[in-house]
Amino acid sequence: MTVRPRTCAVIPTYNNPITIAGVVAEVRRHLDDVLIVDDGGHADSRRALDELAGRGVARVIRRERNGGKGAAVKTGLRAAHELGFSHALQIDADGQHDTTDIPKFLAHAAEHPQAAVLGHPVYDETMPRGRRAAHGLTNFMVFLQTGRRVIVDPPPAALPTSDRSGITLRSPCSTPACCSRRCAGTWA
Repeated sequence: MTVRPRTCAVIPTYNNPITIAGVVAEVRRHLDDVLIVDDGGHADSRRALDELAGRGVARVIRRERNGGKGAAVKTGLRAAHELGFSHALQIDADGQHDTTDIPKFLAHAAEHPQAAVLGHPVYDETMPRGRRAAHGLTNFMVFLQTGRRVIVDPPPAALPTSDRSGITLRSPCSTPACCSRRCAGTWA
């Protein structure tokens, strides 16, 4: 019998006041516990997050200064671990990750509780040229660092929160604002 991990969502955000409520609502269709990490956002973002916390649909963890997505994810994973969650589903606040895939992540995490379950983005012709170029450059840099073409974007991910996994609390990057793509490339 598979024991279902105790999982929360971790949503790092930096100034996403327009999309965050919708993302939280979609995530809560699959998970009751949502941790939002405010990565030093502006006043309008703080107000939007305060409103969600006030309604009891999410816990908000504040970082005083913007440290980047990697630092915000690490802050969220540490908080999830401290709150007793065994796993965290990391999803972006901008609404670009497909929340209908959350049950697949949860099922894989339950089946392989020590694994980091990483998503793979699907792009179509609507992807802006500048983003496509930046995406290609980052893929190339990951390949240079890891020798692998495994990770193609900072994906949504289901991660163990325990330091026993060697993933969340002892990341392979030395900088607190590590790039999640680079970390995922070295974990893969």
